[in-house]
Amino acid sequence: MNATWASIRNSIAMAMNMNMNGVNHWVTNVCELLQSKPFKLNEAEIEICVRWTEVAAFLPMFHISPEFLYAIAPTPHMSKVKLALGQRGPYTRYIYS
Repeated sequence: MNATWASIRNSIAMAMNMNMNGVNHWVTNVCELLQSKPFKLNEAEIEICVRWTEVAAFLPMFHISPEFLYAIAPTPHMSKVKLALGQRGPYTRYIYS
């Protein structure tokens, strides 16, 4: 999937569909296709990936592209990602049951 708002919407729909069909441990790759252009993200792509990370933090499993994390490390967006991942902690017992 590309880093677009439509991709986020599709990921949410796919996760809900898989969960309703009994596949609880569905994996999404957050901003995976940005690997072809590391460290060259524009502000819109960063915002999409941050929002996608916030959504994925409440899925049972997800993968964040390392290139995305390296690209946002020196920016204030990293605090949003850390907050989303920190909020995941108290809910993990519910996510995996």
